[in-house]
Amino acid sequence: MIGRAVGLSIAATLLAGQAAGQGRASLVRCGPDAGSMCLASQIDISASTRGGRRDAWEASLDGRALPAPTVDAGDSIATPLTLLVLVDVSGSMRGTGLEFSRAALRLFLDALPTTSVLVAVAPFESRAVQERIAGAQFQPPAEAMRQLDRLPEPSPAGNTALYSALALGADRVARELAADSDGGRRGVVLLLTDGRNDVGQPGDDPNLLQGLEGRREATERVASAGVDLWVVGLGRGVDASELQALAGSGRVPSIVETDPVALGRSLSSIRDALVSLPRVVVPIPGALRDRLARGPASLTLRVRISSEGSGSRAVAHWRPPLFSLPGFDGTAVASFPPDFQPAAGFGTAGRLVMLGGAGAAWLLLWFVAPLGLWRAPRTSPEPEAAPVATAVDEPPVEAVEVAAEAYDGVGLRRDVREAPPRGMADDTAELAVPDFE
Repeated sequence: MIGRAVGLSIAATLLAGQAAGQGRASLVRCGPDAGSMCLASQIDISASTRGGRRDAWEASLDGRALPAPTVDAGDSIATPLTLLVLVDVSGSMRGTGLEFSRAALRLFLDALPTTSVLVAVAPFESRAVQERIAGAQFQPPAEAMRQLDRLPEPSPAGNTALYSALALGADRVARELAADSDGGRRGVVLLLTDGRNDVGQPGDDPNLLQGLEGRREATERVASAGVDLWVVGLGRGVDASELQALAGSGRVPSIVETDPVALGRSLSSIRDALVSLPRVVVPIPGALRDRLARGPASLTLRVRISSEGSGSRAVAHWRPPLFSLPGFDGTAVASFPPDFQPAAGFGTAGRLVMLGGAGAAWLLLWFVAPLGLWRAPRTSPEPEAAPVATAVDEPPVEAVEVAAEAYDGVGLRRDVREAPPRGMADDTAELAVPDFE
């Protein structure tokens, strides 16, 4: 059996050209069945998602498709984060909009790791946009909750400077990353809004981005800053096409109703994608287990991002262990849905099926195949009885001809008849001695 503690080096290559990290795989049981076998691994693909939703996972072994893997949110962060949360406080957020957003964001921040994430919360509308974003402080999540409590109440005079807030927020995160002496952190912008870009009114800041040119500049500044962007639209007043354009290719904005439960669910999925290494469990069918034991093999894991077909691909190299150990590193039954049937090997039922198939093949070869392979002798019609020869008659010609036709060289002769032994009287009778009187 394939051993425990098998190293699996994952050299992940993004389709877009970015690296996706490395991981290790272990052999686990897919379920309670002792014969079921799965490979489990935690892979860092967070850099590849770029804020998109992971729609589907695919796996293959040396080009042969494997059952769809299951993916659970892990409990370890892949890369330390510098996160800026931009909250829309324009006039349309009055009432329950800001209240629901604050409650959902509180749960979101409370679930973040306390030692590897720095968070800043910045409000925005169409006035003092740059000042408010510049004044936000990056702090541990527990302290950043105080910034939530200090969010200003929406003003009826405030419009939505959506493009400018996004561009300035990306610039702010890029400066924070550049000032980090340790390096290795990842920048993220989380944008919550319930409206559309609406500026140019009296009282708004001058030179705010607007129109198609303004939206293009905002997306270009996000791309040049090298930060991940997550966009959440609240309510039915948002423009889905506008949010999609801001999110960019391969990224899917989340549009939810103005409801704390729906918003909390959306933020929870973003949290899982941001700070956790997904745990991927791939069932190994019985037919491919020998392939793992024979020698090195390539395991390919691919995740598709959004409906546009973009995504990332990780190629893992499997090497058999030096010693064969009969152990598993736990059971992954909790990773599968209730109706999942683990890909078990040849257990008792499988062996019975194999024996039944072997018996059926033996019967087929022994009894059925000869009927088609062996040629039965061809029979001829019974010849007519030949006239009985007398002592003075010549041998009947017709009987000789019939006997020749009855035997054609194939099968058995059927014209042979037994005759009584000839006596001396029979021989002398044929001499035809004249009768002298």
